[in-house]
Amino acid sequence: MTWNEDWAAVALCNQARPDELDLDVFRQRAETGRAAHATDPRRAAALLGSALAVWRGPAFPDLGVDLKGGLALKVKGSISLVPTGSGAVEIVVTFDGLPDIPLSDFSLTFDGGPGGLNRAARSPCDPPALVFDADFVSHSGKTLHVESPADATCQGGGGGSNPKAKVRVAKLKSGKPKVAIRLRAGAAPVRSAKVTLPRGLKVGAKRKLVDGSKVAGGSVKGHARTLRLKADGGATGKIAARLAKGAIKARNGIKAKRLKPFVIRVVDADGKRTKLSVRAAR
Repeated sequence: MTWNEDWAAVALCNQARPDELDLDVFRQRAETGRAAHATDPRRAAALLGSALAVWRGPAFPDLGVDLKGGLALKVKGSISLVPTGSGAVEIVVTFDGLPDIPLSDFSLTFDGGPGGLNRAARSPCDPPALVFDADFVSHSGKTLHVESPADATCQGGGGGSNPKAKVRVAKLKSGKPKVAIRLRAGAAPVRSAKVTLPRGLKVGAKRKLVDGSKVAGGSVKGHARTLRLKADGGATGKIAARLAKGAIKARNGIKAKRLKPFVIRVVDADGKRTKLSVRAAR
């Protein structure tokens, strides 16, 4: 499996401190040794010898992968750098000794974030997609070469792969509570959301809801116990709705601490549907 030059420049650099990389240790010892050569040749020789000793054994650690599904086992891949015709380098991982069983699908998932294994030289969300090259060699000698675009989980304005929502309810005892709903996108921008109000709440006057409410990033409609949020421009990173007084009505005697969660069903720009259960803050 090969990372192309879009990955190679900075990939695999998250997991080690500078003093844990052979290259940095070699440079430090070599520079110190050269500096000591004029005044202390014996010490310089020892430092330069220790610098050369750093390069014994493999230059990179093995890459461990925990495979699931039909091929459920732990394997280790050896990492190497291969020059390309453009003057860049590719990171190649070779997995040897896999059992001879038929495979219909082979996919690897790398966690992202600050502790992730990979760092890309450019945004993986921008076209064209980053590409993994893979070469499969069977026990019979047959080979298969695959160029597979990376399926990146990108932040479409939200904080994670799934959308997130917050609801705030105030002045519930008045019968005309103030309700605010904030919706942030996850991996893809939000297209629409259906909000089911908890029992004891219902949509009030249409004029109050549509004309009196302030909605950033979209619009709102509603009937009975259902609100529908629609993103401006087809999709957006966030929708913030501050509903007007009287847009929502509360049943007499309802208590905030007994209010059930708001159920929010989100549809993103990729068509993915996510169901959220959100308790209102006061």
